[in-house]
Amino acid sequence: MIVLKIGGSLNGNFNSVCGDIKRLYDAGERLVIVHGGGETTNELSRRLGIEVEKVTSPSGFESRRTTKEVLEVFVMACAGKVNRFLVAELQRVGVQAIGLCGADGRLIEAERKVIKALTPEGKVRIIKDDYSGKITRVNSELLERLLDMGLVPVVAPLALSPLGELLNVDGDTLASKIALALRSENLVILSDVPGLLRDLSDPGSLIKEVSLDMEEEMLALAKGRMKKKVMALFEAMKGGVKRGVIASGYDESPVFSALQGKGTLFKGGSEPDLGVDRARREIWKWSISQGALEVS
Repeated sequence: MIVLKIGGSLNGNFNSVCGDIKRLYDAGERLVIVHGGGETTNELSRRLGIEVEKVTSPSGFESRRTTKEVLEVFVMACAGKVNRFLVAELQRVGVQAIGLCGADGRLIEAERKVIKALTPEGKVRIIKDDYSGKITRVNSELLERLLDMGLVPVVAPLALSPLGELLNVDGDTLASKIALALRSENLVILSDVPGLLRDLSDPGSLIKEVSLDMEEEMLALAKGRMKKKVMALFEAMKGGVKRGVIASGYDESPVFSALQGKGTLFKGGSEPDLGVDRARREIWKWSISQGALEVS
């Protein structure tokens, strides 16, 4: 079981990502895809003349303020354009993908947030009219049924509130919640950077491996959007997911590179053996024979 998060900035590299998904799908792997849509939302907002405000929480997490107008743009961009084009590309390469957002079958439920944000002067302000949510439930039964039908769910990061409101939820957090709900062995987050860097200007400063006892240090080190990814992976590891990776989505074979540990590897309680059973051994033998993996 693999939960794969595709960052919203990777729209131009869907071909390589979908090619890897196809090889895993053909080998019998069960996959759930979560995608972002931030870059597409920002682009569409600019074209529509709608200002997008970034806010930073007192703990240092950066996010988009989701006004009613921004929510409407986010639905169009993320659940509309990004989800539809990703599903179409997967279908083109032969993967039976199905596009969803959290409102479909009450797949993802969330409570509307009250946002605490820092002003430029460093004071805390309270934002009560935001349409972002804290995830409270994942309908794992629905996902399991779709997986049992041989489908690959492709999930846009929108949830449904108890009042029936659509809410924007963080894609990395959503991927972590789905991985926990499905008891996934692997959580892969593909981004536009090679992983967690000690120095953002130096790709050679990549942190190659992280363990649970490094949580405080890594959260202090991570900046901007990376902080959400790191927090999501630690939550997954503490909940029982054995292996998580933050890796570049721009490699020639990005999903397989990440599964090999290229990027920043997060290790849970015990490191899984990818050859632990016959089915998994066959998947990796097949992948190697197809040239998707290199054996060092």
